Amino acid sequence: MKREDSERTQKCLDEILRDSVYSDEEELKKELQALGRAKTGTKIVISNLRKLGDGNLELDFSSDKEDIRCRGADMTSEYRHSLREYCSLLYLKPGVKIIIRGKKVKSKLISKSLTLSRTYKYVPKWLGRPVEITFGFSAEKGRDKDSSLMFYHENRLIEVFEAVGYRRKPLSKWIHTNGHGMGLVGVASVDFLEPSNNKQDFLRDSKFT
Repeated sequence: MKREDSERTQKCLDEILRDSVYSDEEELKKELQALGRAKTGTKIVISNLRKLGDGNLELDFSSDKEDIRCRGADMTSEYRHSLREYCSLLYLKPGVKIIIRGKKVKSKLISKSLTLSRTYKYVPKWLGRPVEITFGFSAEKGRDKDSSLMFYHENRLIEVFEAVGYRRKPLSKWIHTNGHGMGLVGVASVDFLEPSNNKQDFLRDSKFT
C-alpha cells in the first residue's frame, strides 16, 4: 500500500491515529488490507463502549456470536435491540451487502412480507400529492411486538415502528403506548421529510406533525 509522502498526508495520518484504536501506521494498514480486494465498502470498528452498573458493556457481544445486541430491551421489537435484525430492514429496496461479525445479513422486503396487506393513499395538504402507506400484519412468528409505522427516507430506514395516531395514547405513565393495533405494521416512504443528523429520527417540524 503506497501513500503520498507530504506534510498534509502526515497530518491526516496523525489525526486518524490520535482519534482511533490504532496505535501506528502499520496496524492501520493491516486493517485496511483486511478489507480484501473490494473496491468499495465501509468497515465499522466499535470501541470505547460504556460499562453498565452490573459491569457488562452496553452492547451484548456474547449472547449471539453472529449479532450485536442492546441490553435491557426485552419489551420492545427484536428490530430495536438486534443489529442484525435492524440491518435486515435497513433498505426498502436492498442493494447493499452487509456483513456483521463475519456473516452476511439476509435482507427483508418489509412491504412484501406482510399478510392481509392493503395500500392507502394519504395526501398532506401542504404536499399536494399522495403518499402511499402499506399496512399489514407481520408474517413472521413471534413478531407480535412489531407494531406501528416504518418510515423510510430515500430508501433508508429512519424510524422503526414509530407509534402514531391512536397508538400514541398511553395506558399509564409507565406504558407509553396502548394495546390497540398490536401486530399491525405500516410502511411508508417519506422523502419529503428531513432526517436528523444521526439518521435515527426526523426533524420535528410542521411537516412531521
